[in-house]
Amino acid sequence: MKKAFLLLFVFAATTAFAQNKKLSIGAAVMPLWSDFLIVNKGPTFDDILADERKRNIGVPGFNTHVFGESQVNKWLTLRIGLGYSQTGVQESKLSELTWPSPGPNNPNALQYELVCQDISVPVTLKLRPKKIPGCYGLVGFATWVSLSRTQKRTFWYPDGRKETIKRVPTDSFQKFNSNLTLGFGYDVRLYSKVHLFFEPVITCNAWYITQDATFGFLTFTAGLNTGVRF
Repeated sequence: MKKAFLLLFVFAATTAFAQNKKLSIGAAVMPLWSDFLIVNKGPTFDDILADERKRNIGVPGFNTHVFGESQVNKWLTLRIGLGYSQTGVQESKLSELTWPSPGPNNPNALQYELVCQDISVPVTLKLRPKKIPGCYGLVGFATWVSLSRTQKRTFWYPDGRKETIKRVPTDSFQKFNSNLTLGFGYDVRLYSKVHLFFEPVITCNAWYITQDATFGFLTFTAGLNTGVRF
């Protein structure tokens, strides 16, 4: 049902853009920092929740997408795109490993990292103030479909070696979700129909990324979206 809705939405948006003469297209890439917002889903002690928050730290990621923009009026523009993103989180500290007979072939430390890859359909409104040329606000959401969830286990050895093993995590992650988006931007005209823009943006999941965990995990990102439109 969600897939059918997504395809119908993209088709309707494309048709609307095709009928609008005030259409521009573009592409953008956003280096970002991703982390988890961890919230309490039930009667859990505050110190346990605090420990869980300390256990995870953010990691670098990125988002890239192509888009079309339709100018609704002088102060409002609708943007719809199609993109790919990579986000994640990792343990804040190395876990020390002990063995009955320590040796150079046995790792002495371990660290986990979760890597999330998604396809997204961002829908954004650009709100242009009357007295600040080139500047605008951003508000919107992005519906995304999960491509993969990968758990990376990195082992450290006494001789300085490092080994990374990838596997599918045992948690059941959501196949579909949505991100809420807020930000602002600045647009610079390079040529008559070529514009360069910079957009500091923050996003946050609308729903938990997994339903079978003790806590509620929401992916939060902050980045600088940079691109061109024609």
